[in-house]
Amino acid sequence: MTNSNPKHTYQVGDAVLANLNDARIPGVVEEEHDGKYLVRLADPWTNDAGLKSDTQWLSPELLEPNVNVETGGEQALPRPS
Repeated sequence: MTNSNPKHTYQVGDAVLANLNDARIPGVVEEEHDGKYLVRLADPWTNDAGLKSDTQWLSPELLEPNVNVETGGEQALPRPS
């Protein structure tokens, strides 16, 4: 699911959910540059080339605000197709 409001702006320190290949990974905005946000991910992400990183530069449409809400223990996993 992508952000329904791609014009949303984030600030350094904002908690977000990063949409990485339909997996929603919790993270924190660390930096903004040219309309993209550097997000430090809660779990390292492995890209298509097999490189692992705990940060990603993402455009706002790939981010959602992460509101502190009880999730019932669900983990951020890819959604079934």
